[in-house]
Amino acid sequence: MKKLFLQIALLITIFLFSYAGVKAQCVPDPNIKSSGVFPSSLPAATPNVAYSQVLQFYITKDTIFNYLGQNINATIDSLFITGVKGMPAGFTYTCHNANCGIKGGGNGCVTIKGTASSAMKNTNFPLVVMLKIKGTANTILGPISQTIIDSNSKYAIFVQGASNVGEINNINSISLYPNPSNDKVEISVSEDAFQGAEAILTDINGQEVSRTVIHSAKTELEISNLSKGIYFLKFVAENGCVKTMKFIKE
Repeated sequence: MKKLFLQIALLITIFLFSYAGVKAQCVPDPNIKSSGVFPSSLPAATPNVAYSQVLQFYITKDTIFNYLGQNINATIDSLFITGVKGMPAGFTYTCHNANCGIKGGGNGCVTIKGTASSAMKNTNFPLVVMLKIKGTANTILGPISQTIIDSNSKYAIFVQGASNVGEINNINSISLYPNPSNDKVEISVSEDAFQGAEAILTDINGQEVSRTVIHSAKTELEISNLSKGIYFLKFVAENGCVKTMKFIKE
């Protein structure tokens, strides 16, 4: 039965970085209803440049999986993060609530912040997330409850080499309008901060849809051919700075 619940843990692959007892720094996005963490990877950090990234996630409540040739219904009661190993020195992580957990069928988020030192450049920091999952399997013998202590790793923070072009002072100088939209999204950048940047469009599962280079202060992105749902635009500037924004296709 323990293996059964470990399979559930691997299927949902939910990773919440948390810091117990610290006030929440983000607001969960209720529009996300697909199990997973979004975006699917963390942007690189740049030495001596402030780093901040919000991860949104959702955990399903009811699931069906095959165990020894039989389909078994299971309910995820709750998921907690008991610790995260491997964070770069000087980085902190705050979750959306005090106990760093969510109930099945719920949304959550986490904010990762910090500033990498010059000594960290060209170094990758794999993150190991310690999980505690409570669930119930509905077997022919009746419901069986169990708590599983597990760990998994999906994310890493890579500290790239220092920029030769100079630091982008206004990393929030990008806007998307309208958002939500059903046909086109206008990308606006100010002060040349991200002009020349590459905009990588991905769906909610992290699959790349398209790439666009930002050549001017306003760039129009055609989205009429996309299915309805949540998408992410990852902007990678020429000096290595990265910003990820969400938009909704109606």
